[in-house]
Amino acid sequence: MRKMLTSKIHRARSTRVNPDYEGSISIGRTLMEQADLYPYEKVDVLSVNSGARFSTCVPVEEDVSGIIGLDGAAAGMALANDSVILVSCRAVGDAMARTRIPVVVHGDERNRVH
Repeated sequence: MRKMLTSKIHRARSTRVNPDYEGSISIGRTLMEQADLYPYEKVDVLSVNSGARFSTCVPVEEDVSGIIGLDGAAAGMALANDSVILVSCRAVGDAMARTRIPVVVHGDERNRVH
């Protein structure tokens, strides 16, 4: 088994930081679907601005278009409007590892996929 990139949201914007909010990240359901992320899936979050990296699980979120909120302890890892990259990796067998093409979506300043 190999751990391979399966999904990536590249250069999205953090829309809010809230240390008092339960959880650690909020991603709008539509954006999750476009990036092939599942509820409760583990993601790595990389802040382009601060260089911080952390892992968390994506909770089920209301479909607030374009939201990428850093909540709870994750709120200390980046600022609102920072550029972030979210990646998900899964363990796959060698045959799938050779042919699997990850889903990569690019966000704009409002986290609309283009």
